[in-house]
Amino acid sequence: MCPSGHSCSNTSEAPLECANGYYSLGGAAECTPCPTGHYCPTPSALPVLCDQGSFSPGLVTACLPCIAGQFCADGSTSNSSSVNICSLGSYCPDGATKLECPAGTFGNRTGLNDALQCSPCPPGFHCPEGTAGYPEADLQCPTGHFCLQMTSSMFEHPCPDGTYSTTVGLQREDQCLVCPPGRFCSGGDGSGGQVCPSGHFCPENTGSPIPCPGGTYTKQSGSEDLSYCLLCPAGFYCPSGSSHPVHCLAGTYNPLLGQDDIDDCQPCRAGTACTLIALTQPNELCAAGHFCPEGSDKSADPDNECPAGTFTDYHNLTSSRECSPCPPGEACLNGTGGTSRPRLLCALGHFCPNRTQYPTQYPCAPGTYGSSSNLQRQEDCITCPTGYYCVGGESSPSGPCDPGHYCPSGMLENMALLKS
Repeated sequence: MCPSGHSCSNTSEAPLECANGYYSLGGAAECTPCPTGHYCPTPSALPVLCDQGSFSPGLVTACLPCIAGQFCADGSTSNSSSVNICSLGSYCPDGATKLECPAGTFGNRTGLNDALQCSPCPPGFHCPEGTAGYPEADLQCPTGHFCLQMTSSMFEHPCPDGTYSTTVGLQREDQCLVCPPGRFCSGGDGSGGQVCPSGHFCPENTGSPIPCPGGTYTKQSGSEDLSYCLLCPAGFYCPSGSSHPVHCLAGTYNPLLGQDDIDDCQPCRAGTACTLIALTQPNELCAAGHFCPEGSDKSADPDNECPAGTFTDYHNLTSSRECSPCPPGEACLNGTGGTSRPRLLCALGHFCPNRTQYPTQYPCAPGTYGSSSNLQRQEDCITCPTGYYCVGGESSPSGPCDPGHYCPSGMLENMALLKS
């Protein structure tokens, strides 16, 4: 059998060694030419594919290097083929490497071999990395932005705060338009700005809405200058940026214009009550039978009643210490005072000393009774008469002495005493 690396066209002659650029795997009458895109380093082995950056026209023992400006992929067959030339938007410093033109440039020719051969991106356009050919409409600078020469990304140069642009392809910052009064334009605005919100004003060239100063407000949107901010009314306060005045709460009032903080709402004066919101002065006097500490929001607060045993008919009390003692002969429940809850007469059969809390608090002692409603002390109770008995706390004697008994004066009860 004919050995590998040889040809045996004539069996009567010795095998012939394959010439350079040919190969044979054995048993071949003729050596096979090494194909294009491959090289044959030894005639007895299969062809080897050329690596990237090299080429083979065929019949070679080693691949040839590609030149700069070309890019040869694995198995390239030619150095001058249009298939291998460095493509638009790229440059090829050697035959094995293809790099994209840097951002901010474009590749307008094939066969570039250096980044410096990439062209600067023209004003009005942006060129991302690898831009192929002169930039077209899809790479125009977007609205709200401008693109200087060599701009690399579409949002690289936004129109500054207070300006805008609704057109594409701007080349300079001074082509951005000034934001009109009553609107604000944040950086990169491509719509012509937004309406100035209530509580703010926006003069020409505004980038962010300007809050109305503390003590003023505006309900209106689209305000153009400070004059649109109105003075905060009495009974309210207006923090900076207020769209509406904020009312003072019940229990407080504010007599002044132009206030800006909740602390400007003063606590209702002691002795009065502020029962509504947004008051400029206390609106009610303290109710009779009650006291009103500072900050009261009710004139007759159940928690601020004069304690039992005291009263007041006045309307300016500030604490329970100012409630008057209930006078002797009368009783005072919680909150006694005025016509709604007057002082009560002492109950019959009872007496009412100073500070009595309810009419039946102090009954006349056993052996006495009380037929009047103005008794002030035990001594005012009447001694039970002879022949009667008195159990106490009643308006008349409890009854006559039973038969077989006798009841001296001041008799506590019907005692079973033998007759003498």
